[in-house]
Amino acid sequence: MKIAINALSARTGGGVVYLRNLIRSLVERMDENTYIVFVSADSRTKVVPKNHERLNVVEVRVSSVSCRLLYEQTVLPLLLATRRVDILLAPAEIAPLLSPCPVVLCFQNANIYQRKGIRRRATDRCRNSVLFLLAWLSARRAKELVFVSRTAQRLVTSALGLDPERGHVVYHGVDPLFLPEMQDAESHPVRTTTGNILCVSAIAPHKNIACLVDAYKILRTLGGPERSLLIVGPFIDQPYYERISRTLRDAGLDPARILAGEMPFENLRSAYRDASLLVFPSKLETFGLPLIEAMALGVPILAANASCIPEIVGDAAILFNPDDPHELSEAMERLLADHDSMARLAERGRARAAQFSWGIAAENMLEILQRAGSGGPR
Repeated sequence: MKIAINALSARTGGGVVYLRNLIRSLVERMDENTYIVFVSADSRTKVVPKNHERLNVVEVRVSSVSCRLLYEQTVLPLLLATRRVDILLAPAEIAPLLSPCPVVLCFQNANIYQRKGIRRRATDRCRNSVLFLLAWLSARRAKELVFVSRTAQRLVTSALGLDPERGHVVYHGVDPLFLPEMQDAESHPVRTTTGNILCVSAIAPHKNIACLVDAYKILRTLGGPERSLLIVGPFIDQPYYERISRTLRDAGLDPARILAGEMPFENLRSAYRDASLLVFPSKLETFGLPLIEAMALGVPILAANASCIPEIVGDAAILFNPDDPHELSEAMERLLADHDSMARLAERGRARAAQFSWGIAAENMLEILQRAGSGGPR
């Protein structure tokens, strides 16, 4: 079977990690399928395995989201037809509406389906409305739907007016960088109260970084050893980034020392290793890759009791109200002073992370692709 994968949406963060691992795991399977990957020129090295005989890469130059959407709706259907593709995997909400072959559509961007509870700029609301319309049309065009958590399945099917039982849940796996065999002799360090309080997250309103910053300000007034805060992730919403920076400056803190920006992926393991704990304050996720990365490395987690987060962490994290920075500051203070609780969370986290495998994800995805390509029932 000739399978096409539209990787044009993968630019940064979780989208890149997802496609890199899924594509690698698919092509490493011992079967007769061949793959065509459509990828942007600047993301090719981050997404596509090198020199694999069953992998054909089509490099596309698209300069913006609007150019990508136009390409996907006009040029991509023609290429799928001329290359006689059997099935298309569209991993980011939107499919070519005129696709000549069946489509398996994945949903990963919760931001366009949750319209209440998060303040957004007018431009963002307009963009999300366009993406929502295309997702609504794509879902009705697709042969199969795939969600990365059951929470995401409920959110998306409700928003799009779909049968809540339609589709399949295929969880992410742990990137090899964070697996035990890739760790060094310090893979199970004794964590102390003097390590960083780490947050791995893009800077955007739905990521709720303001709650963490407010909680950190409160924590600094409570005494005890000085703890550094490090927030690693791209600044995808400039006004929100400026707001966070202003809040830090008003508290006498240097934004440049706290807001690290996007870090090379291969350096993330060191950031986790140097952390006392991970705080994940996001209000809206479909999965939350930093959660399983931290769990795999035995980093204790404080996470928002919101969205899919309880589903992903199970009993391997302490949950807090994402609207209450006082609750978060108290949780940080208690956990940093309790080595036994940190050790228990680390142990539970490693056990929980072991349940997430890219090999299993690829196997499940391939079954869905084969079902869609064979013309079987939806």
